[in-house]
Amino acid sequence: MKRITKIVAVFVILLALGSNVAFAQDGGQSRPEDRQGGKRGGLGLVGSVIAVSDSSLTLETLRGDSLEVSVSSETRVQVVITGDKGQLSDIQVGNNVAVWGKRDETAKAIVLLPDGDIIVGRVTAVDGSTITVENPNGEGTIVTTDSTQFRVGKDEATLAEFEVGKGLQAFGTTQSDGSVTATFVMRPEGKKKPDGKKRPDKAKRPGVRGEVVSVDVSAGTLTVEVIGKHEGQWTIQTNDETRYKSGPESEEEISLADIQSGQHIRADGRLDKANKTVEARVIGLIPAEFANSVQRRGEVTAIDGSTLTLNTPRGDIIVLINSDTEYKTRGDETVSVSDIEVGKRIMVIGQLVDGQDNTVTAQVIALKK
Repeated sequence: MKRITKIVAVFVILLALGSNVAFAQDGGQSRPEDRQGGKRGGLGLVGSVIAVSDSSLTLETLRGDSLEVSVSSETRVQVVITGDKGQLSDIQVGNNVAVWGKRDETAKAIVLLPDGDIIVGRVTAVDGSTITVENPNGEGTIVTTDSTQFRVGKDEATLAEFEVGKGLQAFGTTQSDGSVTATFVMRPEGKKKPDGKKRPDKAKRPGVRGEVVSVDVSAGTLTVEVIGKHEGQWTIQTNDETRYKSGPESEEEISLADIQSGQHIRADGRLDKANKTVEARVIGLIPAEFANSVQRRGEVTAIDGSTLTLNTPRGDIIVLINSDTEYKTRGDETVSVSDIEVGKRIMVIGQLVDGQDNTVTAQVIALKK
């Protein structure tokens, strides 16, 4: 029986299974003991099936415990390899499964995972047929072959669709050097709006920002000198569904014709990096004072006078506060530097200090009071 050797954020696996499974969430958070073999019926419970009956499954959890999970005709089953709905009768001894539901209740949904070991993470490099990923356990290596299957959401895919920055899950055999030779690699597709249309994953928010070089209203395009990691001259293509924002705090309605050369914008949408084009979903004007600013979000881990240490997805950064720093929160409430505490999550907009990516002079700090 193969064991699942690397589990990182099982909810990511479940997210990838599309809209056919609506998972019940107990407060919206999964606990580590639930994900790795905790109390019966916990969220994101993962294990290998060692016994099957009409009313229950018995799992060997990641901790090596034996755990019984109640099932019924209401329990939904999703098969990862096909992306289709399954039946309880599809689950056999030896299968790897993920169980989703409220604690101490009958399982709401069971995900039938591919056989073998699993490695989960965000892609940091693709070199030929080898993918390098990063996750809280460190760095992992995934080796693909001609027989490896790829899927994005419920659609068949190719290795080329697993780009740097995207999250993935791979199933296969762990080798002596710690790498996983993958039989199956998958990643979530974009989430869906209530009308069923796909949209990019909110966490990713692909887009570019920079200075407008020219605007062609008749063609519905802008030419933008992009800054940052996508540096260069890009074409922003708009359509009838493109939305425009006049500023972060303004409700004024604008259109493409209101955008002028020399202004700074951010365009979110579908990026074609090879041709340096964006199919714009949203275009927002950036106030002149924030034209070269960066935005960072994270948890305050230390406060030393006018210096904050912020733990972000990019790592720890230093935030410098001065007399010009503004403090904002939702509604009409007033906040100040005294409301910032260790453990509180904040958003910082500011300027990099001498080009250092880990030091920011804060122009605006947004927080909940």
